[in-house]
Amino acid sequence: MNTSEPSVSLLGRSAVVTGASRGIGRMIASRLAGAGAKVWGVGRSSDALGALAEEVGLEPVVADLTDDTAIWEVAERLIDTTGAAPDMVVNAAGVFGLAEVAQETVRSFDAHVAV
Repeated sequence: MNTSEPSVSLLGRSAVVTGASRGIGRMIASRLAGAGAKVWGVGRSSDALGALAEEVGLEPVVADLTDDTAIWEVAERLIDTTGAAPDMVVNAAGVFGLAEVAQETVRSFDAHVAV
């Protein structure tokens, strides 16, 4: 299978991808844009989102999804701009650290779950 060529056209579709500034979210946003979708890439890193926007043409949205107000602002901005909810939402945002269960703190666990 050739992974550089999209096998499905998403022309005319819209997508919101959280965690788009790096990792899995970045790859998913890139692939959706490559397949023709209008992608709104949400993340905390303005620089990383800006670079991805230049690379694949997505709409960068800088927001911290642990902030309820920021989530509603993103939703309102999307609806105000497009007039509709997106066709797809991919939640790839998250924080991740490796620690043995016995060393995990409540604060760290809460940070993982808050996104």
